[in-house]
Amino acid sequence: VALVNGEKIIKADYDSSLQQLIQMAASQGASSTNPDLISQYKTQAIDTLVNGELLRQAALKAGAVASQEDIEKRYGEIREGVGGAELLAERMNEFGITEQSLRRDIENEILIQVLFETVLTGDKAEVTDEEIEALYKGLGGEEAGLPPLVEVREQVIQQIKLDRQQQEASKYIEELRAEAEIEILI
Repeated sequence: VALVNGEKIIKADYDSSLQQLIQMAASQGASSTNPDLISQYKTQAIDTLVNGELLRQAALKAGAVASQEDIEKRYGEIREGVGGAELLAERMNEFGITEQSLRRDIENEILIQVLFETVLTGDKAEVTDEEIEALYKGLGGEEAGLPPLVEVREQVIQQIKLDRQQQEASKYIEELRAEAEIEILI
């Protein structure tokens, strides 16, 4: 369905990604038959796959490695998180995912996580008192029924760091896309 710097994104992955988006949207009350929404889901599915492939390639280029031990550990966490091997098999079948593709996705997730830990600095930079006050007041502060800032200070700091990291990640992906050779085939 797409080529990213010569690497293929296969239709089975696209179909699985699209199915997951449709099911997620339906579980939140969105229509799974509206043609405009389906079109948005299709675009989102291909964008997600292209971005993931770009990040995977960048991670490998940066020397990131996902050990078999880490992959197995994460697979076990997922298996136990859904309630065991039998339920995991049912869920994978529901989404059209094979064990092999899940393990590949886990490997990619680990590679991308390593990349982000080395490339993104937004969560490492100091958060200023001014930023904390601004976000707290921007959310309405105590007047909006929030607990006193002293009680939620750590959550506010974590939100600022998360926001920074998301902004950096988006910018980084834009840079990767600008430098990449991407061909959408569907």
